[in-house]
Amino acid sequence: MLEDHAGIDSEALERTIKPIAYIEQAAAVAGREQGKLARSDNDYHRVIARGREYRGTDYVEATYRRTQLRSRFVELFRRVNVLVTPTVAVTRSQPATLGVDEIEGRSVDRHLGWSPFSCRSSGGSAAATIPCGFDQQGLPVGMQIIAPWLEESRIFRVAAAFEAARPWRERWPVFAAG
Repeated sequence: MLEDHAGIDSEALERTIKPIAYIEQAAAVAGREQGKLARSDNDYHRVIARGREYRGTDYVEATYRRTQLRSRFVELFRRVNVLVTPTVAVTRSQPATLGVDEIEGRSVDRHLGWSPFSCRSSGGSAAATIPCGFDQQGLPVGMQIIAPWLEESRIFRVAAAFEAARPWRERWPVFAAG
């Protein structure tokens, strides 16, 4: 696991990413008319409500932890050229929801818990996602390639090599009728 080898805090989602994301979402809609916001789904309303509950000090502390997270990624990229992870932890969620509540029997945050890999890469590193296969239901699975800041060329080289070895452009997911 990344946490075991890179010193990345396994609580980064709860203590760093979530406060920043929720507060910023609440701030983004602060001036909107309530009528327009009322058309949003209940999951989004909960995110906004939670974002409003955080204090300014929570945001400042989370941004400090994000800076520490970025430093850990800088250190990690001194040892490795790129990181390759799944893009997200699930291939689908229920329509009109922000995500899922559970992955393999473990409760996760509906807003961000389904994307622990992409949340962790938000330490300022460059990242891209490419298709890498299909799940048992025929839905596409993504592979995320993460490189150090300003080293996007590494991502392009890895992506091009993978796509040359496993071309997916001729294969499409099966969509249910209706």
